[in-house]
Amino acid sequence: MTQPFSSRFTLEGHPLLDAYIKKQLKVLVRFLCERHTLKDLAGIWLGGSYGRGEGGVIKSGERELPWGDYDIFLIYTEARDVARHYQKHYTAWEQELHTLLKFNVQLRTPGSLSQLFRRSHELCWYDLCQKHQKLWISPGLNREENTAQLPQLSPSNGVSLLFRAAGMSLTQNHFSPAEFYRTVLAACDSILIASSSYHFTLQGRLQNMYRLQQALGVSWLRELFYLQQEAARYRLSPSRKPELPPSHTPQKLRRMIARAYLAVYTGVEQHGDREAFTGLKLAQLLRQAENLSFLNRSKKQTGLLLYLLPFLVCPADMGWPTLHQLKPYLSMRLYRKLSPLNAEAQREILLAYFLEKWTQFQGQLNP
Repeated sequence: MTQPFSSRFTLEGHPLLDAYIKKQLKVLVRFLCERHTLKDLAGIWLGGSYGRGEGGVIKSGERELPWGDYDIFLIYTEARDVARHYQKHYTAWEQELHTLLKFNVQLRTPGSLSQLFRRSHELCWYDLCQKHQKLWISPGLNREENTAQLPQLSPSNGVSLLFRAAGMSLTQNHFSPAEFYRTVLAACDSILIASSSYHFTLQGRLQNMYRLQQALGVSWLRELFYLQQEAARYRLSPSRKPELPPSHTPQKLRRMIARAYLAVYTGVEQHGDREAFTGLKLAQLLRQAENLSFLNRSKKQTGLLLYLLPFLVCPADMGWPTLHQLKPYLSMRLYRKLSPLNAEAQREILLAYFLEKWTQFQGQLNP
């Protein structure tokens, strides 16, 4: 059965835009229902910013249009391998829907409802459980989910956000406004997760970041909060800021990523302390990454990637660790290779190593 849709999908759009989005979503639901055996399908949910009522609005003169994409989550019954059977068609369906709606659609599935709740310690699924709109539900599906029983977000979510952001910043010398502000929001989200003050809505995260930087009173966190406000305005209405100000350089972004990363590992109250991070043991680094499946390699390899990140992203502030400090994370072969080299040559080799691994993991970093 089709659910009565919410009347609002955006914060800043005209009611006529929300009516237009509702019309598109009805077409989308009909398309997906026609391609499923309905006994296999438990629900079609709208997640992401539009599911939370915070969708982006692009304005051109008097005209308003949605901006970004519709994040559609397909929930299946508990029957074995049902989700896998349909998943192989998602890419083709996304292309058909793009042609039909003239708008991007991203299809994803956690599997069944019970599988979704088992994975809700992961940021993507946590957000979905907390807030979404049901576009279609099976008559036999319980309409209300108990979000009070959700597990806490794993700290590894913050590490994952910053690992992706670090690789992006090291492979690009120019950022579009969308890329720049997406990275700013990732840095802010990682800090809020580390301080147990993450909220599933953008407005809630803005409020919590304001309280946090007020309580700590440090300049870099205050600057990051100002950037978060800019990023939120851009996400809600990108036509307001078509270009980045000259002060928003890649170097500035990398410095924020490194600061956020240190804060995640040493405690936000430490203000991102370099010395505290340098003194961390391998086990302490791994503890923050225990739920990161993309880093499920040898302990030394994982530790090396986690340890290198801030030194590679922001060498001007971080300097470069000594070979003695790197030794616990190096294989004997890599240690021998680096031993006769100066710091600059070591950095070049380890940067290439980091980016090679980051490229391998990139698909898993984008849920």
